[in-house]
Amino acid sequence: MTIGVAKLVVALFFVTSHLRLHCIFGFTPTSSPLLNHRSPSSLILRTSVGSKCSSIRRTFLNSFIFFQLLTSPVKAAFAVNTADTSSKSQTSTLGATAASSSAETGKCPENTASHRVLVIGANGQTGSRVIRLLHNDPQQVYKPIAMIRDASQASEFDKIGVPWIVGDLDAPSTPTVEDFEGIHTVIFAAGAGRSRPPLKKVTIDYLSAVRSVVASQESNSVKRFILLSGINSDPMGTRRSVDATDLSGPLSAWHRLKAHSETYLKESHLHGRPLDWIILCPGRLVDDENGKPGTSLIKVSLIHGEDDLKDALTTEEKKAAVRSLPGSHDGKVERLCVSRDNVAETLVGLLSAPNTIGKSITLVDGILPVNKALASI
Repeated sequence: MTIGVAKLVVALFFVTSHLRLHCIFGFTPTSSPLLNHRSPSSLILRTSVGSKCSSIRRTFLNSFIFFQLLTSPVKAAFAVNTADTSSKSQTSTLGATAASSSAETGKCPENTASHRVLVIGANGQTGSRVIRLLHNDPQQVYKPIAMIRDASQASEFDKIGVPWIVGDLDAPSTPTVEDFEGIHTVIFAAGAGRSRPPLKKVTIDYLSAVRSVVASQESNSVKRFILLSGINSDPMGTRRSVDATDLSGPLSAWHRLKAHSETYLKESHLHGRPLDWIILCPGRLVDDENGKPGTSLIKVSLIHGEDDLKDALTTEEKKAAVRSLPGSHDGKVERLCVSRDNVAETLVGLLSAPNTIGKSITLVDGILPVNKALASI
């Protein structure tokens, strides 16, 4: 009882002193280490200096807190511990329900130790393969997040437990920096395709690619950006060789768009936070024969342009990469090709190949395993 009375006297003295200082100087002292100690916001009043009445209320409240700390240190410590435990419990719950939450809201989980990879164009033929490879990796080093056009495309990702976000690249404000927060690497594998109108190619293959780079730069988490482009892309059209004079062709406009998006990515450090960028330029994309998986054997090079690369290939490499395609869209029968499976596997391989950062890499089917081929660049 005597100790309790003594504490009450000390607290009343504290209140009286605070009120006296407030009346004389018009402020409430806040330099006390007890008032500035680190504890939950429920124990510390963090308001700006306002009216005289609010200052007096703050004085009484601070005094009350001081009294509570004197008389109930165990209670205060318990409150801090309870708040921390509650916070950890909520975080744990978020992690446990991340997959179901993402299926309902389109948001990706917030608390994973894995390296998060956002695949833009995840519903496409190449993007969907990248998602499956990352998701099926037994080591789970990388956590795939799918960006899809609308929620109606989410069922396939829900089935395998891959989180997704909605990002309609046709929209003028997509993607946004909010889409990229918490993401470590972005793989831009989106494309308008041949069947869509030319202006859609401008929107998706160029404008959306640039917006994705900008959003990555504005985010606090994205470090690497991987852009999927094409073997013959050039600002002037379809360039199969450095010496080519005719750059026209059915894909000339598309190759220009891809080249412009490549240029922006390469020069993005001039406009914002630098990114570790990689550009992958595959040859003619082909479906894997009879549903068989890709060979996982590739050829990569820094030579850009289909004809120039063909001249540099060995006989064995040509045999693996060249395919005769009667009725080819640009009139050329022999093309340097690469299966979509091999493209997807190479995109995944780039994640663990830091030597490829800052390079534009041409890809065709070849004779070396993916990791070994990438290590040679």
